[in-house]
Amino acid sequence: MDVGRFYSATIWTPKEMTLKGIAVRIGEKSEASILFDTELLRVVCGWTGEFLEFNPARYGIIGPPKVGKEIAFHSPRQPGWSREGQFADPRPKPFGPLPRKWAKYRGLHLHGNRVVFEYTVGSKQVVVLESPWIETVGDRRFVTRELEIAPSEEELELLVAEPGSKVELVADAAFVKLTSGGEKSPTTAKVAVHDKTLRLKLLFPVGQVSNLPVLNTAH
Repeated sequence: MDVGRFYSATIWTPKEMTLKGIAVRIGEKSEASILFDTELLRVVCGWTGEFLEFNPARYGIIGPPKVGKEIAFHSPRQPGWSREGQFADPRPKPFGPLPRKWAKYRGLHLHGNRVVFEYTVGSKQVVVLESPWIETVGDRRFVTRELEIAPSEEELELLVAEPGSKVELVADAAFVKLTSGGEKSPTTAKVAVHDKTLRLKLLFPVGQVSNLPVLNTAH
């Protein structure tokens, strides 16, 4: 069955089950995929290879599908954006949306072969547009997250990946900083107060070759 560019369902990853996930094919030839969590507003993981593995029983309608096995990165099970510097899950039970004043999912758009997520973050409900893709830079390939963040009167902080993950940032260095948590804390991107729309790109290496030059992390 052709499920198109994206598939909404409860979806298993090697580490957890995402209750309200949207799996998205990325790349002109669907070379990779990401899983977006509409409850916590985070990208759960990215992978290459097979899109989804469906349960063979009764044409896949018995159990939830699983993501492909070649995982490029994964994020912790936390809100995708902080609230007053905290990423602790505020929900009384581990399901359902985040409080509206924390973040709110508004839906997705299709732009050619690309999926664009739209949601708001922070007490002022700053609009964020986010689109995943896959890119090649020289001999290096990356799963990417491109974000467009509307003007914000407060500092924002984005959950990027679990501790120890390899990730690079392309953004205006005056407004966006990538903070590596080392082996204990997640990697985050801190976004300063800004009065114009900001754009940033996060790059997660796929099959990185160690002796190739490091991509410039700001421009």
